[in-house]
Amino acid sequence: GDLYGFRHDDVTKPPQEHFGDFPATSLAVADDAAEFVVRATSSGDKPVIYSKDSGKTWTYVSTLPEGIGNDAGGQVVMSCDGSTILWQPGTAGTSAYRTGDFGDTWEMCEGLPINAKLLADGVNPDPFYATYDGTFYISTDAGKTFSVLTTFLISSFDWVANNDVEGEVWLGISGGGVWKLDVAKKAVEKTAGNCTQADAIGLGKAADGQTQMAIYILGEANGEGWGVYQSIDGGATWKK
Repeated sequence: GDLYGFRHDDVTKPPQEHFGDFPATSLAVADDAAEFVVRATSSGDKPVIYSKDSGKTWTYVSTLPEGIGNDAGGQVVMSCDGSTILWQPGTAGTSAYRTGDFGDTWEMCEGLPINAKLLADGVNPDPFYATYDGTFYISTDAGKTFSVLTTFLISSFDWVANNDVEGEVWLGISGGGVWKLDVAKKAVEKTAGNCTQADAIGLGKAADGQTQMAIYILGEANGEGWGVYQSIDGGATWKK
């Protein structure tokens, strides 16, 4: 899609305006409070900009951590209630930061390596997750401190938090299919289905009669070639 971003008021009609004349390097929304949205950019007045009205209007953060420039870009994530933003600037050699007041103040996230990839829990506003070089990290205090959760042999993957189950994260691996990170078990488990490639992964509404959210991937399953696949049973079976 277009990284400039759009607000869709009606999914049957194309929006007439996009989110400004500069690209976003990252975009996140609060899972339980969709009025809160945040994005990062490398070419705006400030590198982090947020909305409190589902993208109708946008406000730049008022301050930046010391030493971080206006072209920092990077990755942003937001707690499921919109109260906390974590930001990994794109500037080389910088750590991740958190703010609980929409950028009026910032503090460094302790315990994370530089350039860690971030994710917010989909149900509880306090847990955040991070990964770097095959190690998963967890924070239970809204991103203030992180500790090692578990390790994994693969370091490159797409991931998404389940916004229906706390502590459940799904991984899509280009050369390895679909896996589930179970935070309570501190374990990464491969799904049972015949999925061999998952370049991108997302979750959607549970199918009728099912309790688990549907999983969608761009990849390959059942030997049917690359495409868009759906699983409605936690990755046990796949349909193209």
